Amino acid sequence: MRITNKMIKQAVKEQASLKAIEWLREQPRTWTELVGHRPDWAVWAMTHFPDCPIDLTELESHHRARVMANRSDCPIDLTGLESHHRARVMANRSDCPIDLTELDPSDRARVMINRPDCPIDLTGLDSYDRARVMINRPDCPIDLTGLNSWRRARVMINRPDCPIDLTGLGPAGKELVRINRPDCPIDNELEEIK
Repeated sequence: MRITNKMIKQAVKEQASLKAIEWLREQPRTWTELVGHRPDWAVWAMTHFPDCPIDLTELESHHRARVMANRSDCPIDLTGLESHHRARVMANRSDCPIDLTELDPSDRARVMINRPDCPIDLTGLDSYDRARVMINRPDCPIDLTGLNSWRRARVMINRPDCPIDLTGLGPAGKELVRINRPDCPIDNELEEIK
């Protein structure tokens, strides 16, 4: 497919890189040439122009994932994508089937956070990712076991249904919980500091 002057003008309007514009204006170019010359420019075009043809052949995992995640009309094919790239597509596209098998723990957390239809399974997640899922998914069971004091405080602040337990929290963490949770009991230690 030939890249038209109209497409180049639109790229200028969308603030494409000056190098890309110069290269496109040097001589008539085709879509295949663009993908071969600079795949990242082709990905930029595919994600910025809804009428731009989608061609994922010859693109690396991260480029394919970016197009699939940002173009709802792009067919979804997770074959050969790295874990975090598969997670990106699943997290961004509600029409993408969810398959958490073989995803790294942090990638599983990303999908659980962004897709309310994703089943919650905190098995194998570190304390940071467990806290992120609990904070962002109100339907996630709360379990503060193994979370450091700051992460426990963040869950208590962001989840009004979380029982308040100030044990082991430093003065700053206790104060944050107290400020953000009107139902927080008075802590004598905080009163003494003031």
